[in-house]
Amino acid sequence: MGFSISWVALRLPKDRALEIMGFTDTGVADEANEAPFSAASLPTGWTIIWSNEFEYAVSPSTIVGSSDTEIIGCQVEEHVMFSSCFAAQNGIVTWNVSHDAQEGTYDVSSTGPVPNQLRQIENSKVDAQNASGGVHSDVDHLIDVPIDLAASFTGYRYDQFSYDWGSPEFSIIELKL
Repeated sequence: MGFSISWVALRLPKDRALEIMGFTDTGVADEANEAPFSAASLPTGWTIIWSNEFEYAVSPSTIVGSSDTEIIGCQVEEHVMFSSCFAAQNGIVTWNVSHDAQEGTYDVSSTGPVPNQLRQIENSKVDAQNASGGVHSDVDHLIDVPIDLAASFTGYRYDQFSYDWGSPEFSIIELKL
């Protein structure tokens, strides 16, 4: 088993983020992110909208729906060791970074003016990959490049369940009809 998910973070209070993205909060806790969609507010000022649909974060309606705020999006498909993250402002993607193990162990692709911290994150993961056997390793360290880049903005990782400040409290959200 592995994750096949996506999430978007909006730098807004949860109620405003859900309104912009067309969701309502059911108030029902979703501790394991098992619902199709769930959301949590972070003390970093970001609201995370989690989806068990891999394509949700990069769908045009998600990006256009964010037109009033900055968003960071992340996709993870562990079955094929693919990850990506992006930033969008005013409904337009400003940069994107991805790793696709199908393209190679050390694959990292980007578009747009990438954030300065990308190179440091990438170098750290390349060093870890080399130390664990490079292309012969059973571990794909570079899948974490986009994931860590997204976390450098939001303070959130999809596979981290507790932080110095506690745990995100996700609740089930539903699309408005």
